[in-house]
Amino acid sequence: MTVNDSQVLNALREVNDPELGRNIVDLGMVRDLVVDDARVAFTLVLTIPECPLRDQLVQQARTAVEALPGVKEVVIKTGAMSETERTAAFGQSEPSPLAARYNAIRYVVAVMGGKGGVGKSLVTGLLAAALNRAGYQVGVLDADVIGPSW
Repeated sequence: MTVNDSQVLNALREVNDPELGRNIVDLGMVRDLVVDDARVAFTLVLTIPECPLRDQLVQQARTAVEALPGVKEVVIKTGAMSETERTAAFGQSEPSPLAARYNAIRYVVAVMGGKGGVGKSLVTGLLAAALNRAGYQVGVLDADVIGPSW
């Protein structure tokens, strides 16, 4: 039994991109489909080149196509969407007003040190207070990226 393009695309419609919540065919992620007797080949275009879901999506697509009667070989290449394609896939062409507000931040000052208890938080607080007194709008994020120091 020979499989056709339509059957392959219908099978791939069962594979959803977990990030976008839609199937990979409707998102335009399936390209260059070639069905040659029992061999199916296509390119799976991911949202970004280093997509952490790459292996999962490739495996799901392979499983969906291999389940079709008559398919003996599935070849999947991967690629990445352009910025324009990614924007269209995510369905948001303009940043949200909240994001636009935060994109207007002009300066970021980092106070760092490799050891705990040396006064990073104190310096950060004093610096923030001084900048605020000088007329700047100030936000402070005090994060321990290494872990608690207890």
